[in-house]
Amino acid sequence: MPPPSTLSLPRAILLNHLKPLRTTQGTPMAATTNATTLLSLFPRGMATSSTPTELKKRKNEYLIIVPDKEESLARRLEVRGTHLANIKPIIISGFLKLGGSILDYHPTQESETPPMKGSVLIAVAESEEEVREVLLKDVYVTAGVWDVEKGNLYGPCEGETAK
Repeated sequence: MPPPSTLSLPRAILLNHLKPLRTTQGTPMAATTNATTLLSLFPRGMATSSTPTELKKRKNEYLIIVPDKEESLARRLEVRGTHLANIKPIIISGFLKLGGSILDYHPTQESETPPMKGSVLIAVAESEEEVREVLLKDVYVTAGVWDVEKGNLYGPCEGETAK
């Protein structure tokens, strides 16, 4: 079995977090049997490993977590409409699979402004450079909302949607 660093994200999670599962009789399942059995439930594309060269030749998933700059909530709200309008074609292209704001807490009243403090995204691209290129054009960057210096880009992660 390849080391966890070369596994797809779902497979690595299963290998690292499902070892303590028990059978219905309460006896521990062997970690290899457990992981192998559960991994067989995933589509083949999610349960394969690849070399770094193969990862660069196809599209892969990237997880992006980027905080907002201090005191940027007002600016975020000011340019949010532009951000949402500009992101639609990026979603349609398949580049962006998930995106949303990170909240400091959930507001108790509908009229309360959500205390947004950053964003989390899942992008599908051929390289980190492509991800950076697209995201650096976003109005949240150009308007000084996202603190890209403190942001994190994780990947490439193989995934069902990244074929």
